[in-house]
Amino acid sequence: MINSELQAENIILDTFKNEPFHTLFFLYDIKPLNVFEGGTCSDKVLSARSHFEKAGFSVRLHSSIIDNKECHRLLKLTINKREYFADVGNGWPSIKLFPAFRDHEYHCFGITFYSRVFKDHVKIYQKRDDQKRHTVTVPFDSMPEEEILQNISNRFDQTYPFTGKQRFAQVVKNRFLFLRDTDLHIYSDDGKTITSGVTSELLSKTLLNEFNFNLEDFLFKYKK
Repeated sequence: MINSELQAENIILDTFKNEPFHTLFFLYDIKPLNVFEGGTCSDKVLSARSHFEKAGFSVRLHSSIIDNKECHRLLKLTINKREYFADVGNGWPSIKLFPAFRDHEYHCFGITFYSRVFKDHVKIYQKRDDQKRHTVTVPFDSMPEEEILQNISNRFDQTYPFTGKQRFAQVVKNRFLFLRDTDLHIYSDDGKTITSGVTSELLSKTLLNEFNFNLEDFLFKYKK
């Protein structure tokens, strides 16, 4: 069977529905038991890579630049001899492929994503809350996979912008939910709402009620 863009994007969407972006491993000082429990970009690219490989795609790990640092992981796929980037580890709902050979734009959950192709890189942008943001720069030449894997292996020894902060993001039915610190942002094609006051004491209740994620069961697996 010939792999297609649509098939790839179905896999991407499934990861955003079933494997949330979260900082729980950092917040609770634990390391994942497997790559299918969600997490930050490192965890999510490893999981998505296995899904793509199982479906027969040509896929490899790729690195990209945020805030002038080559620290963000994503995937590069080759489909019908053309290259695409899948930003499966993004906290935001980057649910479509970004072609390496042409500009692209799409809209989901009230957020617009668009990319611009340059000589040696692709820049990815978002428009949300009536503001445009440059989010990621993807160089065509990435650091080697072996180096990316080494960085992933050492990720818990590093400090990141989200270190010590509550982050939990997931596509839930026809909405995109993003808990950032104590604010729960809910995006949909009908607009955006914010629920404030999600303290660490309310985290478990919020995750269960809004994301159908049982934090107690999740943490129980890591008890010695």
